[in-house]
Amino acid sequence: MNRRRNGLRKLVSLGACALVLAGSLPVVTRAQSVAWELVGVVRNFGGAAVPGATVEMGGAVSRTDAAGLFRISATRRDSVTITVRRIGFTPVTSVLRAADLMGDTLLVVMKEVAHTLDVVAVTARDRRSALGFGSFEERRARGLGVFVTREDITRRNSLRLSDVMRNRRGVQLVRLSNGSYGVRFVTSPARPGRARCIPALWLDGTRARDMEIDEIPATDVEAVELYQSLSSTPFQFSSGGSTSEWCGAIVVWTRVPGTP
Repeated sequence: MNRRRNGLRKLVSLGACALVLAGSLPVVTRAQSVAWELVGVVRNFGGAAVPGATVEMGGAVSRTDAAGLFRISATRRDSVTITVRRIGFTPVTSVLRAADLMGDTLLVVMKEVAHTLDVVAVTARDRRSALGFGSFEERRARGLGVFVTREDITRRNSLRLSDVMRNRRGVQLVRLSNGSYGVRFVTSPARPGRARCIPALWLDGTRARDMEIDEIPATDVEAVELYQSLSSTPFQFSSGGSTSEWCGAIVVWTRVPGTP
């Protein structure tokens, strides 16, 4: 028990994100079943619940409720990777062994990376419009890319944004090491024995480097623009990449807080 407490203090003192086992509640397990059933809670470093976080484990997806609680099942195996994401927090990824999934509740502690300030709230909406979302319908009318609307996302009824991209023209989904999916374009360069290169991802008009589309919950997205060629990509979304190996551009617009 002392060893566990010391480990928890060390993780928290690093100021990053932590994923630990807490012995306060039992995990519901099925000894004779083919699945692990895991119960957990997600909190910030102040101890407050983190609702609406996306939890992925062994290909299954769940979301935390208003109290930060989640329940998720995965196929029984020696180890399984669990990933927890929420916009505004550093993602948490950890590999759990079979022994870790028995007898404890999983406590995930996430570090906040951004704070919304009242003085920024009004100008943020104007800036978002100026960066291009205000011209979304105009670009959609020109038909130079592939466009996904809020109605398309709602109709698909999935937490994964990649599910909304399935069967879209020129889109190829690739399985990532954490079990989620990334979007690649069939027209992008591909070398023998290597996957196609990664498109540039733009989030609300700002380049989001080293980020895949499934790191953004579909419920937080208002619209998506997909551009597979440099000639069809609007100028503001074509910078920051090499023209000799153009991999395409994915432009994601998040929903304005408080909208239905």
